[in-house]
Amino acid sequence: MKVNSSKKIKYFINAVAFVSVTFFLALIVFKSLNSAINISTFHLDGAFQTASGLFRFNSGQVPGRDFFPYLGVGPLLLIFPVFKLFGGTLFASAFAAKFVALALGWVSITVLWHLIFRSRTMLYSLAGGAAVLTMAFFLAGRDSFFAPFAFAFEPGNSLRPVRAAAPYLVAIASYLLLNFRKSKKRGDILLGLLLGITLLWSNDFAIPTAGIFGIFYSGFFYFKEKATWKKSVITVLLMAFFTWAFFLVLVTAGHPLEFIKYNFLDVIKDQWWYFGPYGPSTRVFEFSHLLRILSQENYFPIKVLLIASVFAFKKKDIETLLIFWIGLTLFAGGCLASIGGHLGGYFHGFHFWGTATTVLTFLRWIQILITNKYSSNALRLNSIKIGFALVTGTYILLNAGYSWLDYRDNFNAAKTDPDKFYVSEFGGYLGKEWQGYIDYIRQHKDNEVIEEYWGIWSSLNGKFPSWPVDSVIHALGSVRNSAKLKLAAADTLISTRYGFIPDWQPWNLSQNFWFYEELLSKWEPDYISPTTIVWRKIGKPREQKIIGCQVSGKKNSFSLESEAEGFYAVTLNYTVTGSGRYLLMLKNNISYAADADGYVSLPPGNSSASIPVLIKHESGNIFDTKIVGNNNIRIDIESCTAKEIAFTNDDVLHIR
Repeated sequence: MKVNSSKKIKYFINAVAFVSVTFFLALIVFKSLNSAINISTFHLDGAFQTASGLFRFNSGQVPGRDFFPYLGVGPLLLIFPVFKLFGGTLFASAFAAKFVALALGWVSITVLWHLIFRSRTMLYSLAGGAAVLTMAFFLAGRDSFFAPFAFAFEPGNSLRPVRAAAPYLVAIASYLLLNFRKSKKRGDILLGLLLGITLLWSNDFAIPTAGIFGIFYSGFFYFKEKATWKKSVITVLLMAFFTWAFFLVLVTAGHPLEFIKYNFLDVIKDQWWYFGPYGPSTRVFEFSHLLRILSQENYFPIKVLLIASVFAFKKKDIETLLIFWIGLTLFAGGCLASIGGHLGGYFHGFHFWGTATTVLTFLRWIQILITNKYSSNALRLNSIKIGFALVTGTYILLNAGYSWLDYRDNFNAAKTDPDKFYVSEFGGYLGKEWQGYIDYIRQHKDNEVIEEYWGIWSSLNGKFPSWPVDSVIHALGSVRNSAKLKLAAADTLISTRYGFIPDWQPWNLSQNFWFYEELLSKWEPDYISPTTIVWRKIGKPREQKIIGCQVSGKKNSFSLESEAEGFYAVTLNYTVTGSGRYLLMLKNNISYAADADGYVSLPPGNSSASIPVLIKHESGNIFDTKIVGNNNIRIDIESCTAKEIAFTNDDVLHIR
């Protein structure tokens, strides 16, 4: 009788867990649908950056041969099936990105739950992860401690929660392969296959995840299988290499070298100096600056990581070791991006891990205390289990119902809103202010178009520029030169309006003057959308008045022989002496995004640059340079030439 009662309780809890998982899946579906009803019109980093890669895959293009996905191959391939299933539209792209981000946030917490609670089945871990994430939806915006959970709620500008899921996926796959492998040799091959596939993920997490988990396998083999550990390590590493090489050739349709060149030469070379912020404390300029990574924002997750390391190496069980290894990998991924680029913004996944691990460990301790207290009272203990299952299951059910009602209400509101209209090509709704632009695009759908950022125009027509990247800011390294040559062949160019994004449009004007210089001399506006300017070619280039340009005696600044307020195009020839990492900044009175403070960043390895400058009455006509982060560097401006920019338009050249 007692056995039957235990079985009934077990079946009941299993049923509640299954229902909870089902309704949580419905919850994230409705949240994702809700986020995609109204089509995003923010064409800078974000929805369109993701959509560009998905649309290219959908049209039959492949990385390396046809385009270079700045977000990485793995995250896009993971999102693509959902995108395809829901219609392959801009709506589908927004839905798929949100859904996969939420699903991987759920998976991440589920993996930690499984390792911390040692659940008997993955169903319990999925239900536990669902309960924690559902509660996090409520708490993240109300308490600063739970705020890191919000990292898993949105795909963000560059799919960071998707990219940061790699360590969790590899950890749970490793756990299953190491614990339940029937054949040692087959298990080693599968582990190598796992690492090889991981190397195709994203730049910031592919190498750290594969490398750090490779070390984990080596340690595991050494301590658990001493007699054959070297053979196992060699098998895993060789399999990883050949898997990576095979799938890289397959994914790039035989163009792996082009793909590698962009990711590991063009991107790595340029992202150091190109993107802000540019302050002396925002980067790792020398070895001693590595301590900057241990900044105040990382104090809490680093403490959790240190505590996890103590428990991991004290207990030496695979579950605790994997929890520590996930955190270590996320920290390493943040370090890689911070050292290769700038500090700040790259440790959100690490913070998420630290907070989630702390919360789940606290819940585990409560479970142990309750179990120990009522170990002799099975009836009371079972009542607590049933009560917990019912409360969490009901909470998830109510949240799923609320998400459905929210989606239904927002969908009906969009459908009946007289200020919105449905765009069939997008599968969603836009404000009426976009009607004229949509009509204009349809009338010119056969034009060869290049957008500063792949956006509304290209997604409506499902077309791509002759560039292999999705925007001006990703035309890095050698791609920048080839992209510049292709501007002349376009029928239409599209740039961003100053009023839409007044910080970053002037930054883009400054950092990508190779694009804007073409516009300002050979094109004119033909249509103004709410966020963009559509340009058409003019008959002949505008005449530009030559202005005298004088280099100072110290050769670290120059002055223009004009006091007229306005914009000028300047070409500098310079030499840089010294060694080490540094930023070379030139005052232009235009770029103020992040901490640029009126300066444009110049490529450190170059000897010439063309940039726009602005003469303002209060700042004068003298433009200086400064070296950031290295006192041993010297710049000598050898010569300069300048021309007055004849074009005027406040949405392009805006005097701040």
